[in-house]
Amino acid sequence: MTGPRNICVYCASSDASDAVYRDAAQRLGGILTARGYAVIYGGGATGSMGALADGVVAADGTITGVMPRFMMELEWAHKNLTELRVVEDMRTRNRMMLSESHGLVTLPGGPGTLEEVPDAFANAPEWPSAAREFARVL
Repeated sequence: MTGPRNICVYCASSDASDAVYRDAAQRLGGILTARGYAVIYGGGATGSMGALADGVVAADGTITGVMPRFMMELEWAHKNLTELRVVEDMRTRNRMMLSESHGLVTLPGGPGTLEEVPDAFANAPEWPSAAREFARVL
């Protein structure tokens, strides 16, 4: 495989959670970058999503956001991503994130995060072959 391996990260977009979760997300972004991974996530600018992106950007890493059009129209996107892809709906977003990932990390989040995790397992055959063999969920 050429280029960095992508790690999909699911996490909260809300700032309502305790700051310790945002701090952990920011640290994770730096750690993944330092280990040579690129990150693909929901594209948000707030909560753990924003902190994750900030951590990757601060470490000069590669981060791709995937965001449904309605969220773009609400201006929820992080402004400093390597790439932002706009898709039509949440289902397309999740499929794109998973199909381009070689692993998955899940951080504390709300109902959206909770919904995405079992969907990831149910659709594991869509992942690249390497991910099916050694993907871990944290």
